[in-house]
Amino acid sequence: MKRLVTHWILAMVCLMIVSSTVYAGEITSTGFYYPLKDDTPNYSNCGKWLSRPSPNGCYPSSGVYHIGVDMAAGQNDSVYAIADGKILSVSSNGWSSGSTINVGIFIEHYLPNGQSFTALYGHIETSSAKKSGNVKAGDKIGEIGDWNGSGDHLHFAIITPELKYPVDGGKLGRWPDNEYGMLKGEYYDNGLIDPIWFITHNSPDNMLSRSGISVPNNITMASPWFSELCVKMYDSRCDGSSMTTWEECVLEGSSLCSDDPSKWSALSSGGYSSGNTENAGGDIGYETPVASLPNLHIEEFNIHDAQDHKLPDDGTGIMNVGQKYEIHVWPESLQENCMNGIEEGKDTVETDTFLKIGDDGDWEFLYRNYTQCVNMDEDDSKREIFDFIVPEVAYGKTIYFKSKVDATGEVYETDEGDNWCDTEAYQVPERCTVCPDFEITNVSLTGGRTQLNIGDHFGLRMVVSNLGLTPSPRPIRSAYYLLPPGATSWQYGSDDGTEAYQLCSGCSMEEWNKTDPFVANVAGIWRGMACADYLGVQSEDDETNNCTEFSFEVMLIPVRPDFVITRLGFREGLRFKNGTRVHPWAYVKNIGNASPSVATKIAYYIDGGYRDNDSIEIGEAMPGVEHFEEVLNNDIKLGDKGNRTLKVCADYQGSQIELSESNNCLSVPFVVY
Repeated sequence: MKRLVTHWILAMVCLMIVSSTVYAGEITSTGFYYPLKDDTPNYSNCGKWLSRPSPNGCYPSSGVYHIGVDMAAGQNDSVYAIADGKILSVSSNGWSSGSTINVGIFIEHYLPNGQSFTALYGHIETSSAKKSGNVKAGDKIGEIGDWNGSGDHLHFAIITPELKYPVDGGKLGRWPDNEYGMLKGEYYDNGLIDPIWFITHNSPDNMLSRSGISVPNNITMASPWFSELCVKMYDSRCDGSSMTTWEECVLEGSSLCSDDPSKWSALSSGGYSSGNTENAGGDIGYETPVASLPNLHIEEFNIHDAQDHKLPDDGTGIMNVGQKYEIHVWPESLQENCMNGIEEGKDTVETDTFLKIGDDGDWEFLYRNYTQCVNMDEDDSKREIFDFIVPEVAYGKTIYFKSKVDATGEVYETDEGDNWCDTEAYQVPERCTVCPDFEITNVSLTGGRTQLNIGDHFGLRMVVSNLGLTPSPRPIRSAYYLLPPGATSWQYGSDDGTEAYQLCSGCSMEEWNKTDPFVANVAGIWRGMACADYLGVQSEDDETNNCTEFSFEVMLIPVRPDFVITRLGFREGLRFKNGTRVHPWAYVKNIGNASPSVATKIAYYIDGGYRDNDSIEIGEAMPGVEHFEEVLNNDIKLGDKGNRTLKVCADYQGSQIELSESNNCLSVPFVVY
C-alpha cells in the first residue's frame, strides 16, 4: 500500500508541474511538439493534406496534390523541432515567393522502435534557419519567411522510409497526380503521410533530450525530467487517475514514472532500455514485467482464379481482362493478437491493398479489409478475401499489388516498419483482334469405358481443338474436373499441357491421363469436365466455349466380365510321336454380366512353359458368348517323350478386371512317344 501511495503522490506532482512547464497546446498527447507550438493547425485555404486544386485557383496549375499541410502563421513567427533529431539538409529550391529568401529544412527524427522518418519544415526565412547539427524536441529551428506579402505559412510534411523517389526539396510542396495518383485514405503509400495525423498517432524517441542528465533522488521542479515524465503520463494507460492503473503502468515499464528514480540509470547516460518497448524507464536491476505489444505483418498475399487455382507468384502468373479473381491477404501478428496495442474503443485492424497497372502507372487504393483483433492469434494468420475484375486498361501490361496491415496506424507495435508485404506482379496478355479459339470435344473415360464399379481407378481423355483463325502463340494447359454424386462444386483433378505448335488453326490434339489418378469411391451418376486453357494464358476469340461436360455411372454392385476356358486340345489329338508340330485350340466364354472394356489375350502353356497366344477382341467376348481360338502357325514342336500337360489361360496379361480372377485357366493331359 505504501508503494501505491508513493506512485499516486508522484503522479499528482507530475500533473501539477506540467501545467507550469509545458502548455497542453504545445505538445501532442503522444509526446511530439507541434511545429508552431499550437495544436490548431490553422490550415491555409489550399493547404490541407492532399487537397486538390481547382483549375483556376490555389495553385498555378491543376492536376496536383498538396503533400503536407500549410499552417498559417505570421512572418517571423518561430518554428520548432517536433522531436529530437539531426538536420539532414537545407533546400532553397521552390520555397521562396516573397521579399525574403526562404528554405526548407529536412530533419531526421526517430520513433521509439528505432524507425527513422524525415520531417520537412518549409518556408523558413534563410537567415534564421538552423543549417546543421542536432536538435532537441521543442528547439527553435527558424522563423517564418514572407510569402508574397500575404498568406505567410509553414509547410509541414512527414516523409517515411517507404518513399519510392529521391527526396527533392523543390517537389515536396505539391506533386503531379500522374506521378503518384490520388489517395483514398488517411496516409500516402509512397512514403509521405498526413503529418498531423502522424504526430498525434505516434510517439517520439527523444534520447538526445535525456542524454547526459543524471536523475536526482528527490525530484524538483528544476529537473529536466519533469517534461518527459509528465508527457508520458498523457498515455491513456498511465493517466494517473487511478492508483490501480498507475501501478500497472509502472510495472509494465510504459512510463518514466518509478518509485525509485535511480532505476532510470539506463537512460540517464543516453542508454537504450532493452526490455522496454516504449523506451520509458530503465530495466537494469529492476524486476519489471515488459509491456507486450503485437507485431503485425502480411504473412501471405496471393490471387486465385475462378476455379480457385492459386496463380503463380514468381512473376509468371497470368491475369485476363474481364475475368474475376479473388485477392487473398493474410494479416498476422507475430506476438499475441492486436488487442494489447490497439487504440481504445476499437477491435479491428484495417488492411489496405493497392494496385498499379503498368510500370509507369500510379499506385491506387483498391480495397480495405477489416480483421477482428481477437481472431489474430499469435503466429496464426487470418485470411481476408475480396474480388477483383481486371480492367481493359490492363491489356498487355503488368499489374502490381501490395498490401499494408494496420493501414490507419491505430495499433502500437514492437516494429512499425514491416507492415507492407512484398510487391506482387502478374502479366496481362495483349488484346488480339484475330485470336485462336480453343474448344474441348469428345470427353470420356480412358479405356473406352462408359461405366465404372466401386473401387475402380480411372482417368479422363479429351480432344482440344483450335477453332480460331490463328495458331496459338504459346503453350496452354487443359484441366480435368470431377463432380461426384452429392458434391456442390467441381473438384480439380489434374491437367495436361499442349504445345503451341500442335494448336495451329483447325488443328486438334488428343490428351488423356497417362495413369488412372482417380478412384470411383461413390456410387451414382458422376459428371466429368475438361477445360482448355484453364490458366487463361491466351486471349481467345471466344472465352465461353472452353469447357465440355459428360456423365458416367459408378455401380455399387460390380458389373464385369468373367473369362473361363471351357474346352481345349490339339488339332492333331492328344497322342503324338516325338517331333510332331501341333496346333493347340481353346474355347473362351464370358460368364460375367458385362462386356469387356479392352481386348484380352489367351496364352498356351506346355508343362508350365509359355508357347504362344491369341487375341480376343471386345466384340468377340460378349456376356454368354463362347469364342473359339486356335494357333495356326507351325511354331510348336513336341520333343520330350512322356506324359505332358497343355494349359490355356484367358486374360493372362491381366488387362481386364473380372468378377473372378481365379477361374481363367484350364488344363488337359497328352502323351508324346
